[in-house]
Formats: sequence, C-alpha cells, structure tokens
Amino acid sequence: MGAQTGMKNLANRTAIITGAGGSIGGAISKLLAEEGARVACADVDATTVEATVKAITEVGGEGI
Repeated sequence: MGAQTGMKNLANRTAIITGAGGSIGGAISKLLAEEGARVACADVDATTVEATVKAITEVGGEGI
C-alpha cells in the first residue's frame, strides 16, 4: 500500500490519533496501522474508538 499512498514504511513508529472513533480519524488510524505503525487511538466516544482499535487488531495491527 505504501507505493500507492507515497507513505514510508512506519515500522517501529507510534502514531497518536485524536478523533480515532470518527470516520476520518478511524480511516487514518487504519492506514497508519497497515503501514506498520503502532497506533494510539483517542476519542471522547469510547464505543467508537474501541471499534477502531478492534478493526486494527483484526488485520494484525497494533492499536491501543
């Protein structure tokens, strides 16, 4: 996917995403996880952010 998005490999990097439970924040969180980053997800809505973390971990990413 990195070649398509122009993003560098993010292995051994950590991203902190606020608004990770929303549509844009969730998509960014998933993309960063696919690129190899550990993703710390934050949102005021615990239910939606938990769904984002679950989606990340289901595809083998590391989300907290």
